[in-house]
Amino acid sequence: MCLLCLLQPCPESGEFREQQCAAYSDVPYEGEVLIWTAHQDDSEPCALTCRGRPVGEPPTQEEPIIVQLAPKVQDGTRCRPGSLDMCIDGKCQVSAVFCVRTQSYLSH
Repeated sequence: MCLLCLLQPCPESGEFREQQCAAYSDVPYEGEVLIWTAHQDDSEPCALTCRGRPVGEPPTQEEPIIVQLAPKVQDGTRCRPGSLDMCIDGKCQVSAVFCVRTQSYLSH
């Protein structure tokens, strides 16, 4: 029997988290429309924490607005950049390597 493990690279986690934050860019926050980008909160990696800046203003060195916009990211979002672990139902789950088992037959 032969055991073949295939692990295909997933899209970068930042892209998926960025999309989730950007979806809030049309929703006023404290009376102001902000452009939201992803912010990694290591203490709560499966919460949707985003960084906001006013529309039309370039990013500055000033203290950004950082807010948790949702208690959990969408399922399948990576817990941390570079990690294969994923958030499922708001909890960081250790990724599994999916393996395919095949049988090799040799003719005599």
